[in-house]
Amino acid sequence: VYMASRTEARARAAIAELNSAHPEIATKGGRIEFLELDLTSLAGCQAAARAFLEKETRLDILINNAGIMATPPKLTADGFDIQFQSNHLGHFAFTYPLLPILIETSKVRILPPQFTSL
Repeated sequence: VYMASRTEARARAAIAELNSAHPEIATKGGRIEFLELDLTSLAGCQAAARAFLEKETRLDILINNAGIMATPPKLTADGFDIQFQSNHLGHFAFTYPLLPILIETSKVRILPPQFTSL
């Protein structure tokens, strides 16, 4: 399992909390890894996908569960509205390079943000 976040310290704290609350993760051979992913950077999204592909040979489920809401208007370095890029475009930029491995190794399961926030 990978936890993607733009803030490594927060992700590592969440991973430690999950491992502490659920010791069976480690005892059953599981692990939670950090993956740096900044949805406000298209280059960062593509770099995160490449980093994942360098480490893994399969991807069974992808849950795109990140976004921002009610932020002041601001453009990203890529020139897009920060909320649009964080909530939609960034997910596409991260997911698209992963599609071949998803299709090859599993029944494709991609959960977009609107389904994970229900």
